[in-house]
Amino acid sequence: MPILELTHLRTPSPSNPSNTTPPSKPSITTALRQVRTHLTAKVHATNSRFYTPIPSSTQLSPSKNHEKLNIYILASWPSLRAHEDFLQNSELRNEVLGAQEGILGFIRGEHYGLSDSKTDGEVPYISSDFQPPIHSDLMERLPLTAPILVLTRIEVPPRKRGEEKSPGLMALDSHRMNLQKRGGGYASLILLDDADATSKKWCYIILSGWGSISSYTSWREDSGVDSEGCVEVLILEDLERGD
Repeated sequence: MPILELTHLRTPSPSNPSNTTPPSKPSITTALRQVRTHLTAKVHATNSRFYTPIPSSTQLSPSKNHEKLNIYILASWPSLRAHEDFLQNSELRNEVLGAQEGILGFIRGEHYGLSDSKTDGEVPYISSDFQPPIHSDLMERLPLTAPILVLTRIEVPPRKRGEEKSPGLMALDSHRMNLQKRGGGYASLILLDDADATSKKWCYIILSGWGSISSYTSWREDSGVDSEGCVEVLILEDLERGD
């Protein structure tokens, strides 16, 4: 089944901490494009997209934001095994990812599958109505053509005794319902990795597309969307937009 890889990178790279001149966005974009080209030629066409938080929407001060640039990569793989096989092939991995070495440091990598509301909070699954034709790309299901992409991370713990829904699941439902009312593009995905298995929490992300930051903030204020359970909200822009 097709899965989404979400990778968080950051400058400066730990392998090059003495470099006091941070790489420019164009140089980072060039390096990431080279990696994408190598992936397509040697491994799989991931159709990767590169995003960075919009400075005015973060909690970082201007000086700190200049020193550390966060990059979020969205990429599709035909299966979780396909990505794992690539990562375990050290020679191929180094050859493909070489362009970003010394520029970007790895922070976190996750894998997600599309989800719906039928069994959320119970078991991981891929939406039963997600049946792409052969050669269909998962990325086409995501709102990636919008000028602004908002990533909302929601944690859903198990229900407590006598509780109809956990607060996290209510927040998930609230976001979906209000985004459906808005009529814009969005996708709900569930974490497939078992890193949080000991905490017994399901982790979801909701990707929604917006025309501007103000349109998102206005929607959030006017909709009264439930924020309990939301552990992270990122307002992102495409590094390649406007090239």
